[in-house]
Amino acid sequence: MKLLVKSDDYGFTKAVTAGVYDAMKNGIITSTGLFSNMPSAKKAVEFIQDCPHVCFGIDINVVSGPCVSDPKKIPSLVDPQTKEFIRSTVKYKDDRFQRFSENEALWPLEECYIEACAQIEKYMELVGKKPEYVTGHSISTHALNYGKAIRKAAARYEIPFAQDLLEKYDVQRLPSLNVKPFTIEVQLQANVEEYTLEQLKKYQDAPYVLIGGHCGFVDTDLMKYSTYTIIRAKDHQMYTSKRIMDWLKENHVELISFRDLV
Repeated sequence: MKLLVKSDDYGFTKAVTAGVYDAMKNGIITSTGLFSNMPSAKKAVEFIQDCPHVCFGIDINVVSGPCVSDPKKIPSLVDPQTKEFIRSTVKYKDDRFQRFSENEALWPLEECYIEACAQIEKYMELVGKKPEYVTGHSISTHALNYGKAIRKAAARYEIPFAQDLLEKYDVQRLPSLNVKPFTIEVQLQANVEEYTLEQLKKYQDAPYVLIGGHCGFVDTDLMKYSTYTIIRAKDHQMYTSKRIMDWLKENHVELISFRDLV
């Protein structure tokens, strides 16, 4: 088995950044995508210089924190008062979200494309080079225009689109631990380490496998922006698990990143 281990949302908050960094240094993360729009992105870039083995991409984020582009150009995405993105949990309650013909008005293609390009430009400003891959965020399955926009931005800057690479090699993604709704109580009860180990055993004969998650520690900024909180610490435990690392070694699993799929 060749195993690609990805953690999203790098640079989201100080605590998330610290958690991902620790798991890159002391765990099995091989690829991570930057939230270049967030205040912690600069520090995240500094940290990852110590991790040359990690493939460093970008997660295009249009649901949390401040926008990078001119907010006047993306009025459907940004709260006019705060200049921050309207959270997806707010949009899910919008009547238009329930009607497919109007759903895409919540995430217009051109506005998403403008912001995606701005975030890629911000990444290049911070890092000094292009992202190694481009991927989407949590709304990918709900907002088709968003997916089209980030794919268009990836093509513009000639950056590999993560989903295309996964499909090219028929990479099997381990089923996620379903903890929805994301209540604190449910997240506290989740055992991500045990669940992931069980899934790895089921998929051990697959040529290419992906572990995806959202590693991190927890701070108040995270609670402000996301319902995905305690589970990030559980993901961190999984990414740094000695049990999992021992299993990978015993079963001769090769850790790879998106670099190996290009």
